[in-house]
Amino acid sequence: MSKGFICSVLSTQRQRQRFYWIRNFVALFCAAGTFKVVGGTLGGIVAIGALLGGYFTIAPVIAFLVCLFEQMNS
Repeated sequence: MSKGFICSVLSTQRQRQRFYWIRNFVALFCAAGTFKVVGGTLGGIVAIGALLGGYFTIAPVIAFLVCLFEQMNS
């Protein structure tokens, strides 16, 4: 059932593009924030991990919620 709901929210090409752009932006924001906090060479290494972790965990959730709210308001 949830797969059908997700597919219905991301049913248009515009919604899918918005989802991917927001997901990438949030993942980059996580990496940049981590690099800013840690800094230096260690910060770069940790930022790469934050980029990958954010891309697969929090970024899709935030991107989906933005797309869902946009669909609900249109």
